[in-house]
Amino acid sequence: TLLTAETGHGKTTLCIDLLRRVVEAGRGALMVPLETGGKSASRKMLSAVAGRIWDKIPTADLPDCVGRLCEMPAYILDRYGDVTVGLLRDEIAYAVRRYGVEFVIVDHLHFALGVRKAGEDERLLIDAVAHAVQTTALEHGIHIILVMHPAKIRPGEDGKQRTPGIGDLKGSSGPAQFADNVAVLDRGRNGRATLELKKVRSELGKLGIVDLIFDPETLRFSEL
Repeated sequence: TLLTAETGHGKTTLCIDLLRRVVEAGRGALMVPLETGGKSASRKMLSAVAGRIWDKIPTADLPDCVGRLCEMPAYILDRYGDVTVGLLRDEIAYAVRRYGVEFVIVDHLHFALGVRKAGEDERLLIDAVAHAVQTTALEHGIHIILVMHPAKIRPGEDGKQRTPGIGDLKGSSGPAQFADNVAVLDRGRNGRATLELKKVRSELGKLGIVDLIFDPETLRFSEL
C-alpha cells in the first residue's frame, strides 16, 4: 500500500496507529522510520500503546506502559537517513525470518534512494525502490505500507487547496503503478480527517473515503 499526504497531516502518526493495532492483535510488525529515526518512532509507539503522549505518562505508570510495549511483537529498525534499497530488503527479510514480521511500514520512500550519484535519474531510482518493495512483499507474503511525499500541490480551479492525487506524487507516479493500493490522508484543523482509497487492485476491495477523527491526546485515529 502506498500512503501519501501533505506535510503535517499525520502520515507517520497514522502508520504508528496502524502498527499498534497490528501488534495488539498479536501479529509481528516492523517500523522503518528513515525520516525520524528510531528514538522518535519509539516515543510515538509508546504513546500509542499508553493512549497518551509519552511525556504526559505519569511516572508511576511508565514501567507498566514500557513493559506492555516490550511484550508486543513490535520492532523498530533504528536507521536514520539515506539507505540503499538492497539494505532495506535485507533488513525486512531478516525481520520476517527472525521475528515473524507480517506487517512493515517504510517511512519514507525518498530515504531509500541511497546517496545519489551525479547524473542519476531520480525518477528511475524511485521506481526501482517501489518495485523492490513490491517484490519483497510478494516474496515474503507480507504487507508493506510505503510512505511517499507528494509534490507541491497547486490549488484547484476554484482556488481552494486540494488533496493530492496519484499524479501528484513527488518525483514519479511510478510507485502508484506498482502498489496494490494507494491511500491519501487529509487531516483538517478540527481533528477530522479522511483516508481516501484512490486505487485498490483486489476485486474484493473498493474505492472510497473513510471519515476519521484524530485525538491529539492519544495520537489515535478512529472511524466516524
